[in-house]
Amino acid sequence: MLFILDAGALINASSPSFPEGDKYATTPDVDAEIKDMGGRILVQQEITAGRLRIMQPDKKFIMQARESASALNSRLSPADISVVALAFQLKAEKKKFTVITDDYSVQNILLKECMDFDGVIRGKIKKVRSFRK
Repeated sequence: MLFILDAGALINASSPSFPEGDKYATTPDVDAEIKDMGGRILVQQEITAGRLRIMQPDKKFIMQARESASALNSRLSPADISVVALAFQLKAEKKKFTVITDDYSVQNILLKECMDFDGVIRGKIKKVRSFRK
């Protein structure tokens, strides 16, 4: 299985390594958010082991992620946009994946777009919400 990880998934990882057999991906924007030593070591260790890939989503999927966030009046960081964009890209490529995030705004977009996601600590949202400006 392929898991797309946001910063929370890397920072709050319960283990110093990822389980064998699964593959993981994140984006350069998420990688740049990992500042603590434990998180940096985990990222480098998993890249070296070949379990974690840093993937830059195509610009058209970044625009699609921004439009989807705007439609729900969600404010997302550049790293959050990149995670949603990577999910859009992998969905377009017909790849099976799950996004791991505790960010409810990211989960909101993924739920609206019928993409798989799971939480790290906080769990999953149950319904899509649109916010007013």
